[in-house]
Amino acid sequence: MKKRSILTILLAGTLFFNTSCEMEKELRGKTETPGSAQMTGAQGALQLTLNPLREAPVTLKSGAAEEAEQLSPDDFTISIYDASGTRVHYFNSYREMLAQGTVLMLDEGTYTVKAALGELQEAAFDAPYYEGTGTITVNAKEISTVTMDCGLANKKISIAVSEDFLKNFWPNYTIILTNGRGILTQKHQDTRTAYFKESQQLDFIIHVTTAEGKSLTYSTNLYSNDLLNEHNNILVNLDILESLEPQEPTNPDNPDNPDNPDNPDPNPDPDPEETEGTAVPTIKVDVSLIEREYVIEIPSDFIEPEEGGSDNPGGNENNAPSISGNGLSAPISMTVDEARSGATVKLNINSPNGLKNLYIQITSSAGDFIEALEAMELDKPFDMMNLTATQEEMLAAVNLSKPQDAYSNVFDISDFVPMIAVFGSGSYNFKLTVVDQEGQSVTKTLTIKLT
Repeated sequence: MKKRSILTILLAGTLFFNTSCEMEKELRGKTETPGSAQMTGAQGALQLTLNPLREAPVTLKSGAAEEAEQLSPDDFTISIYDASGTRVHYFNSYREMLAQGTVLMLDEGTYTVKAALGELQEAAFDAPYYEGTGTITVNAKEISTVTMDCGLANKKISIAVSEDFLKNFWPNYTIILTNGRGILTQKHQDTRTAYFKESQQLDFIIHVTTAEGKSLTYSTNLYSNDLLNEHNNILVNLDILESLEPQEPTNPDNPDNPDNPDNPDPNPDPDPEETEGTAVPTIKVDVSLIEREYVIEIPSDFIEPEEGGSDNPGGNENNAPSISGNGLSAPISMTVDEARSGATVKLNINSPNGLKNLYIQITSSAGDFIEALEAMELDKPFDMMNLTATQEEMLAAVNLSKPQDAYSNVFDISDFVPMIAVFGSGSYNFKLTVVDQEGQSVTKTLTIKLT
């Protein structure tokens, strides 16, 4: 009996193996077995191969380089969507998908395949996100073979600082990067790498102090060059513009006295040697696009402020705080129905000397709205930097939390708009007062008018 049982198991295993082989042959078109139990006449199969491509390592000016880690396809998640956009298959990993067989049975039709590794965030440090997508057509009783490249799918910003830069500025500089929806701040000797979700905006702001103690703020939009649309691996090199060599003096071109060089100009230009070291150092920013085997250089030089001008573009000579955005000079007008559907309402807050207080006062012509504010302890002016537990809880519920950056923040009340629509037509006012660490302040009022 024992031998017969073993023989039965062996025969069953052989039958299963032969059936599986015949099925794969059938899918590859080598045999045809109509009415197969594993496959209907309207089914085909997908054979997917992933080709993960890690971005080239960044070599800093110091000669140090990132470790060129290899990407394994095993940990990529796999999602498969049909023509209507409905997800029909999901695997926690490519490894899990292969464990179920080298081919995946699918109904005849067109599919989108997406492989992903990591979490795509608006802004985060050391958070690369890799992705590959492809469209395939599955035909009945055929195997569709697809090899899909998977590469870096968010913006990676590496920062290198030259020795000349460090000689000209104190080691207390602060770099702010934002894509308009998320903000990251890096300080001196911060080795983390910034990653941003694509948004067609990438502002670079740096606050520095010269060796003489002068505070400066420079800013630029890295998207000033269209090539950033095509590349994700970006290196920002901070350096100092080279000084101009003093020129040899020449005889003045004076038509009233062309032959009397011995009579000097009563108002000569200052001697270059006497003014050496008094000029404010000018930061030079070179943006390199690094894609595997080549580098594209984009010169992006910050121009030293003109005499009497501002060290802070958009600010004044004292680096005063500023508030900008829609709804300040004129109300943002919309119908109640439009407000229920949602709208983007944001203000940009810049405080080059650091943010100390952000006072908010909300008023409205809608009485019911004021009563709701009272219940939330938001009916009187409050400081976003010093919230009560109730205020913090209420504001977090509408995605309006305490500012996370001392220099550049976004006041975003987009999630608040559908909520005020509940209270009907009227004016809804948000008065903002920004106070910096030097005691300078600015006040602006954002008005939304619902009809």
